[in-house]
Parts: sequence; C-alpha cells; structure tokens
Amino acid sequence: MKWTIGKKLAMAFTCIILLVILVTVATNYFGLQVVFNANEVVELKFPSLKALDHMKILLYEKRIIYERYFFTNDKMHLEQLKSIQDEYGKNLLVYLSHPLDESEWQLINKFDPLVKNYSNRLDDAVSYFNSNPDNLEGTMRLFAEADLVFDKDIIPTIELLHEFKNNETDKMVNDIRNSSKIIIWVVSIPFIFVIIASALLSFFLSRNMSRAIISLTEAADAISLGDFSKAVTATTKDEIGDLAQAVERMRVSLQKALERLKKRK
Repeated sequence: MKWTIGKKLAMAFTCIILLVILVTVATNYFGLQVVFNANEVVELKFPSLKALDHMKILLYEKRIIYERYFFTNDKMHLEQLKSIQDEYGKNLLVYLSHPLDESEWQLINKFDPLVKNYSNRLDDAVSYFNSNPDNLEGTMRLFAEADLVFDKDIIPTIELLHEFKNNETDKMVNDIRNSSKIIIWVVSIPFIFVIIASALLSFFLSRNMSRAIISLTEAADAISLGDFSKAVTATTKDEIGDLAQAVERMRVSLQKALERLKKRK
C-alpha cells in the first residue's frame, strides 16, 4: 500500500479526531455522573428539609388555633385542627421516607412522644376550658405548660433534625466536589495525551518529510556539480519517494549520456 502525504495527513487527523471524540465521550459520561449525584443531593435535602419546616409551621399553627379558641370560644377553630393534623402526618411521612441515619432515628423516636405530650397538654387545656369557661387564667396556665414543652423540647429537637440533614447534605456536597476534582484529572489526562500524540505525530511526519527533501536536495546539488556516483534512494512511499525515483532515473540517464560523450571523444 502506497502511503501518500495526503493519506498520512488524513490518518493523523483521523487519529486526533478519534482521540478528541473519546475524550468528549468520557467528559460527558463523568459530567452526567456529577449531575446525577447532585440531583440525589437535591432529592435528599429539599424534600426532607421542606417537610421538617412544614411540620414546625403546622405545630405553630396548632398552637395559635388553640389560643384563638380560648379567647373566642368559637369551636370553628377546633375544626381546623383536623386538617392541620392530617397535613402534619403527610409531612412526617415525607421526612421518614428519605434515608435517615441512626442518630436521626433516635431523635425521631424522642420527637414523637414530645409531640404527643404537647398535644395531650393542649387537649387538657381545652377540657379544662370547656368545664371552666370563665376561668381563663387556669386555662392559660395549662396552655403555658404545653407552651413550655413546645419551646424547650420540640423546637430544639426540630433544629437538631434540621442540623443533621444539613450536615448530611454538606457531606454529600463535599463528596461531589471531591469527585469533580477526580473527574477533572481523569478528563485532563486524555486531553494531555491528545496534545502529546498530536505533537509527536506532527514531529515524526515533518521529520520524515524534511529528511527526504534534504536528501533529495543534496542529491540534486551533487548531480548539478557533475557527481553521478551517489545513487538516489527513495526512503518513503509517497510523492517525495516518487520524486526521488525520478531524480534517480535522471541521474542514471545523465551518467549514461556523459559516458557516451566520453567514448565518442
């Protein structure tokens, strides 16, 4: 097979293009891995934290509704509690449906009795109010006891759960960042390889062509000075090789012609 200069250049460019495609595919693959990991963090962080925040808000709303009932004696406020309780249960289920470590489970197991204790104290305040509607002071005393449970036990526990989830998310984000650094190195190595391979390919191609051209130039100079003793050899199988063969044929022809002229003399 005759490797012309065009074929050599085409092969070199083809190799470079294939390497670039390989690097691009690798980059996209690792990039997608980062995206998937980031999406996983979002899935774990926001639904859980959002559900936790909603639970806190709903407990506040529950507290406010009880207080309104005590001051207005309007049972319509108590009817709102069912929807709040249902919404609270849904958010708790959302929170529990995402992965929790052992420490979080311990807090949840501690948190549930606290909420029940808080609700029971509120119910006790309602029962007392219904039996003694004129004794608002006694009702508010019981309500203050429920308030104390809410402020001293429930809110700190929610904040701890919030902190656990944030710490978990921060850890995952750091893991992704570390993975990204590794990916950058993994992707950079093929790029460096492409650059080195391209440089070496260009160097060898140019060196081979330069050597062949220099050899032909020296042979042509020798022939122009009347030196036909040195045979011109084709070192490549391309256009330069064809030129070398043509120069060799010219050298042989000129040498024979010179010999014939000498014989005539």
